Amino acid sequence: MLFKELLAIAVRRWVLLVACLIVSAVALVGATFVIPADYELKSSVVLIPPKDPEQPNQNRYLGMGSLKQTADVLVNALMSEESAEDVRAKAPGAEYLVEPDWATSAPSIVITAMAATPADTEAMLAAVMDLLPRTLTALQKDVGISPKTRITHLVVATGLDPKPIQSTRIRTLAMIAVALLVLTAMLVSSVDGLLRRRSMREEKADEGSGGQPPRLEPEPDHGGRVVDLNGSPEQRWRARQ
Repeated sequence: MLFKELLAIAVRRWVLLVACLIVSAVALVGATFVIPADYELKSSVVLIPPKDPEQPNQNRYLGMGSLKQTADVLVNALMSEESAEDVRAKAPGAEYLVEPDWATSAPSIVITAMAATPADTEAMLAAVMDLLPRTLTALQKDVGISPKTRITHLVVATGLDPKPIQSTRIRTLAMIAVALLVLTAMLVSSVDGLLRRRSMREEKADEGSGGQPPRLEPEPDHGGRVVDLNGSPEQRWRARQ
């Protein structure tokens, strides 16, 4: 029922509807220029166990399985408020995310930098990558681990250029488009209701008067003669003479 009513309103007020849709389309196109795409740049880091003094030639990658918890601790440290203030001071307006690499069981973490420009994105990633070894060293130094037995890190992969993120931008534009359509429907419905109520009042007024202007009853003048108020001005003047 609601759809039929909206369709009927759209047919009756199609001129207003088309005008509103044109204005909404122009506003949406303008929003595409106002809302830029964000950029992101990722880097993958894996933790490496220290050399075994008894087996210095042993493959160090074989001992990575015990470093998963260390990677989780490092992620929490890099995402702390203190770390966030440190890196944001070097890259204002940019954001970052440090999380475990869920695609592997290795002690690997993924660092993602996000900003409105490629330059800010690169600056944020560089700030986090500079903070990572200092944080890893501080965590081990606080528990008294000697430098020779400390865990180190290795950068596995880093993106070459920041890539634009269109998903957030598309969602924002879609929300704006839906809002404009809702406003258009509300405006057209309101105008239609206003015009229909006005038309109904005029029809009732015409029905009450029978379609003719109200007729004034004759009244006597000061000389006792009856003057027809519905006649022409000349007739009324002669009646008063």
